[in-house]
Amino acid sequence: MDTYAFHDCVENQDYFALGETDVFDYDGDGKTDLLYKIDEPKRDDGLTDSQFDYIKNYITKCRLALQNKNIEEFKKYVDLNSFIDFFTLSEFFRNTDHAGRSTYMYRLSTNSKLIFGPSWDFDYTCSRKWSLEPNQDYTLDNVNDRFYNFDWWKLFLNIDGALELINKRWERNRDIINHELNEVKNYFMTYKNYIIDDSRIWYTKYCDDVEKLVLDNYNWYISYITKRLEFYDSVFA
Repeated sequence: MDTYAFHDCVENQDYFALGETDVFDYDGDGKTDLLYKIDEPKRDDGLTDSQFDYIKNYITKCRLALQNKNIEEFKKYVDLNSFIDFFTLSEFFRNTDHAGRSTYMYRLSTNSKLIFGPSWDFDYTCSRKWSLEPNQDYTLDNVNDRFYNFDWWKLFLNIDGALELINKRWERNRDIINHELNEVKNYFMTYKNYIIDDSRIWYTKYCDDVEKLVLDNYNWYISYITKRLEFYDSVFA
């Protein structure tokens, strides 16, 4: 899913539109089309019209099953665990990009289901304001707010029984996030001086006290994730 698809594929038309998002707005009307870009294979590498139509129809069937609130039909086409994991993670970290960009899907074989992932592009998350300078806002204002402006995810949440399925996966995902949070703490304590030294190379021009900047970033992140975990334990209890 890539709302920028037309930038790269204007001539070859390796993309199609399906649905829309109100998170991205390129022309000022409050929304933009959701585009699905076929990364592999490309037209130049032999993608045929019939293959393109097959992929487009497959994705359309998946989304239509959600629109019809037919979870059994959806499960025929999509690996449900990967779908839930992908968007639970996206929602937890408030990954705005996943509302229209950087959302990858693939199939391992002609007989396999659609898998969501890998999950990436986490530079615009955790309520971070978009800036090329080091973040000094450290806001916790919306740490207890949900961000679920993801097309398929919003449709999925409206289906009876979906929340129960999410709850089961959350027990697993919460343990993973807790584990990784402890790894972050261990890593930072071990390499703190090296991180500060490296940051001085990049951030001295932005602030006078780089060490404070690094520590503030670290403390804010730990606080944000900890509070986010507490919040989502109440959401997916």
